[in-house]
Amino acid sequence: MRAPWKIDKERCAEIEELRQFKKFIEGKRVRLRFDRFQARSVMHQSQDPSNPYMFDWPAIALRIAFTNPSAGLPGKTAEKVLAKITYTDQEGKKFSQFGRWAGSTQPERLHPLESKNPLLPMDFLPGAEHELDIATKPPHSKECWAVSNDSFPKVLIESQKLNGQIIHVLIELTAENVQEQFELSFYNLGVNRGFAQVVNSEIVEIDSN
Repeated sequence: MRAPWKIDKERCAEIEELRQFKKFIEGKRVRLRFDRFQARSVMHQSQDPSNPYMFDWPAIALRIAFTNPSAGLPGKTAEKVLAKITYTDQEGKKFSQFGRWAGSTQPERLHPLESKNPLLPMDFLPGAEHELDIATKPPHSKECWAVSNDSFPKVLIESQKLNGQIIHVLIELTAENVQEQFELSFYNLGVNRGFAQVVNSEIVEIDSN
């Protein structure tokens, strides 16, 4: 039998090893930060089934900007960050999908048989900011729609329609050294209006540009 002091020494060594491993993992972790909601005036491109030509139509796109505020030298890069978004609308409809980074290649530029999976990840260099598409709506519409790479080219897909004024989103950002969750809510202001958020207990419209 081993002496009690030897067992205690081994346990202390194991605890220290675990402590150093945790410190190593924390040192590699990149903490991405929610920065702001952003509304954008965009043009979507669709095709009328009765017409072989494409046409453009205006919409208001709601996005969320995330940043990598990595401090120190050298800065830390978050590579191949995936965004999973779970939506819950005011009528209780709930679904999840992988989000679309607005700065990635437009899905319409891919061949119809080409996989859209390479569009899912995004690299965050130190100090970089990237916008994640959340929802879109034509100005004349009462409803808004969730957006993903699979939304294009149709964009307004029935299964992605979000009903009601208040929409909740759970955003999970994951990569090798990234594990972040953000729970946020936004407001759909209805016909001929865009989106809003809560700021200091007040509903404030998000200016589009």
